[in-house]
Amino acid sequence: MNERGISTRVFGVGMPAAHLISAVRRSGPAGVVLHAQLPVSDSSVLAELRRLRPAPRLIVGGPGWEEIDVPPFVHRAATLAEAVDEAVRSVHL
Repeated sequence: MNERGISTRVFGVGMPAAHLISAVRRSGPAGVVLHAQLPVSDSSVLAELRRLRPAPRLIVGGPGWEEIDVPPFVHRAATLAEAVDEAVRSVHL
């Protein structure tokens, strides 16, 4: 994304939801991409992120999200390229 002039932040595996929410609140991004390799057991972080103002565009991807019903305000990306395109779109909205 840097080659497109869009700055990014990458957080490590296993970041607690409360820390993620706090980081997003402080940085105020236009979009947030959440990738999960392992199955997601609690998707409540999506609703918490949606409550932030301004609310970032939420994009999920990876096999860990396959069994989760995500709310309609979340975009499910089938590929990494699609996730990047959606993230870029969120900056230009």
